[in-house]
Amino acid sequence: MTAKDLARKLGIKPEQRIAIVGAPEGYARSLEKMVPSVRLSKSLEGTLDFIQLFARSERELGGLSRALPGNLIGSMLDMIDR
Repeated sequence: MTAKDLARKLGIKPEQRIAIVGAPEGYARSLEKMVPSVRLSKSLEGTLDFIQLFARSERELGGLSRALPGNLIGSMLDMIDR
């Protein structure tokens, strides 16, 4: 799957402000290059159109588990290799 295909599948559109947290090296930049005029934010402050979080363990999710609905956190934990 190319970065362009991935961006389309994730719903990232031109001119959106996005944040990618904890991604493998080069991942965020490859999305930024493939989606015209997407704005890659280095912080989570302000309005964001898309946030993608990479976590290798439940601990890395930290306080996020208290901020999101339980069914969403359960789905996120299911995706983590244990």
